[in-house]
Amino acid sequence: ANMRSLVSLVVALGGLWAVAAEYPPILDPSPYTTWTAKSSDGLSRRADIAVPFVNSSGAADDVVLFRLDLVGDASQRGVAQGELLAWELIQLVDVALPRWYISMIKDLDLSVLPTWLAAILKVKAAELAPSAINKALGIIYNIQEPFLPARLITEMEGIAEGLCNAVGPSCDLDSWKLKVKQVNMLPELIRMTCTMFGAWGPASASGNLLQLRALDFGDSPFANYTTLQVHRPTGAASFVSVSFPGLVGLITGINEKGVGLSEKVWEVYNTTSGVQPGTYEGEAVVMVSRDVVELAENRQAAEDYMRQANRTWSVFLGIGDYETQQMDICGYREDDFHAYTPETMPDVTGQQYFDSLVYVDKHPQPSHADDLPQLLAQYYGNLSMDTTRIINQEHETGDVHIAVYDYAEKIMWVSIGRIDDKGHFGENNEWKACYRPYLQFNLESLWTGEI
Repeated sequence: ANMRSLVSLVVALGGLWAVAAEYPPILDPSPYTTWTAKSSDGLSRRADIAVPFVNSSGAADDVVLFRLDLVGDASQRGVAQGELLAWELIQLVDVALPRWYISMIKDLDLSVLPTWLAAILKVKAAELAPSAINKALGIIYNIQEPFLPARLITEMEGIAEGLCNAVGPSCDLDSWKLKVKQVNMLPELIRMTCTMFGAWGPASASGNLLQLRALDFGDSPFANYTTLQVHRPTGAASFVSVSFPGLVGLITGINEKGVGLSEKVWEVYNTTSGVQPGTYEGEAVVMVSRDVVELAENRQAAEDYMRQANRTWSVFLGIGDYETQQMDICGYREDDFHAYTPETMPDVTGQQYFDSLVYVDKHPQPSHADDLPQLLAQYYGNLSMDTTRIINQEHETGDVHIAVYDYAEKIMWVSIGRIDDKGHFGENNEWKACYRPYLQFNLESLWTGEI
């Protein structure tokens, strides 16, 4: 038998999972999910997920993340997140991010930023980077606030209130409201190079839609703070966001109606930096993504919303749904919006056409690489959850996290990266998400708050 057919073989050794094949195993997080705290209103709760795992070298490599079950209106869910993740949010915002900003600012291409922003970020000493970046993020927020939905502002401020509830009288509420808003503007300043595809019909093993979202972000503190946020809004459909403490915007997620989102920066080769023109005068991309996953009932509604949005920077947004069992990759830019299909996406990527398969690799476009289309061709007709993890590892895509949505089985796989104290994914990148186990979540169970 082909060795690749054995990729799902996993064995248990002494209560720990260990790889018995070449590719990452799929693990059930349910036995290792422990509900540890409730919000002050008793509606929301937090679980710590710690799945024991031994990697192929025999070293312990446990999969650890936080899960939130957030119930109520925007304010209640915001306060609950702040209360339940207070310590993690403080560590991320006050310790990990400032340390990362010192190295991150060196890699920013100031030439593509507005003059006023470049002037703020052009610091002479590394230790000035955190204050410069926070100042810039605060200004970006002030520019964008008029474009933001009121409920998302309420949720951000609720997070600060909840954190201060947990910290006590010494907590500076106004300061934390600003910090949370600054963190939510960070995706407008940095770029995420990622991979996505959607396969259905003759392309997928089931004939139904399979959707990949692989987040490539590079060295950063985010992987160790991965949070699975399940929102159950009052009187509305539930949705899940693979996220980080304090983030109200959405970068990865799917809703109860079956609208799933993938994202990738739209860089090109015909500019100095690859970044296309954009503006800060609009609604942040992650906030538009949040609107889509929270509110849209199908793919068409999601695309209509994005088409009318006050768009800022250029990205690709993959949108699939239960209703049509298909996915479009939306070219989302300040000046225009196009929903690309398997027939039209090759005009953007310069890559091979496949029937009922739409995709974009992690590189600037049109892509100069051919490894992803070769892999998709190899598994065409048999694209499944199993073969997707092979593709991710072979393409080496997804360092911070990966989500795969199975629209037929209503299952989501999540793999998360892990970093050391220097922000690296291990000595040989072995801690990138694409090389680590996948956790399998039943979406119907998430919507009801079950394990």
